[in-house]
Amino acid sequence: MISELLKRGGVWYNLDASTPQEAIRKASEVVCARLYPGVIDKDASELAGAALEREGQSSTAVGEGLAFPHARAPFLRNREAAFMALFYPRFPILWAAPDGLPVRAFFLIASASPAEHLSSLSSLAKRCSNPEFARLLAGKATQDQLLSLLGRVS
Repeated sequence: MISELLKRGGVWYNLDASTPQEAIRKASEVVCARLYPGVIDKDASELAGAALEREGQSSTAVGEGLAFPHARAPFLRNREAAFMALFYPRFPILWAAPDGLPVRAFFLIASASPAEHLSSLSSLAKRCSNPEFARLLAGKATQDQLLSLLGRVS
């Protein structure tokens, strides 16, 4: 499942943002404008607003230089539009991580059902605890590299 979501969302490099809020807004624009024009029934401001509302509850930074911004509840109506997009910011972003480390990679996640929402977050957290997956993220891995690993460890 995580492989399909990442295939849809893609991997994006050098996002120019200096705060979590700016990163979420710009990532939402990328996903809505470049990835899903006319497919997602929401626009970038709605996606960013939902993720920023969740971010306002507590930081989605999980430590080890990673964050998982997402809407608090399922955001999409169409399961086929669900995605997990990986962004590598141009510079690390201070994101109120539990370990105090700046975020070097973040996954913007949008799902269509409560079960999918929780499963996506859980699966992503599990994968990020895999040392090889974490190493790939630290090295700004490509989508193909990540999908190859996910195919071997899924």
